[in-house]
Amino acid sequence: MFLLLPILFSCASNSLLTSKQQIYTGKFYADNSNFNSAFTTSIVKQGNVFIIQVSKPFFGNVLDLRVKRNGDIESTPSNNMFVNSDLRNVDYKKIYVWLNQCLDSKNLLKDSETKDRPEYLFVQNNNIRLVCSKIENKTSFEIRGYEFQVNGYVKS
Repeated sequence: MFLLLPILFSCASNSLLTSKQQIYTGKFYADNSNFNSAFTTSIVKQGNVFIIQVSKPFFGNVLDLRVKRNGDIESTPSNNMFVNSDLRNVDYKKIYVWLNQCLDSKNLLKDSETKDRPEYLFVQNNNIRLVCSKIENKTSFEIRGYEFQVNGYVKS
């Protein structure tokens, strides 16, 4: 009887964790003056945190990023070069809200139908433009800066 209790509690806690997760997978294409390449991505929403993992065949994970609702951002030590130090905490809060709105299919579809435009956001004095749109079960993204462009999609 006592041996069964830990198993029951571990199963219950695992099912609670997975029920609160939303997982999106897709592909992105990045382009700048130095390189262009395709990547696979996984975005997991876990409570008030987005976990973004970007990988490339034969290279493995090239980016592991956590964007929190309060504007905190974390990346693995080897991926710190991907975090833009020019962006402020308030910019990452805006990115969290934008990403949350983009992936919330009810919100994005309603806005797209009534306004006939995709959701967009400019970050840090219009240096970075973030656009998303929804077609059926696919959320498309376009992220542009002065020196780079990223296009892609995720499905839930």
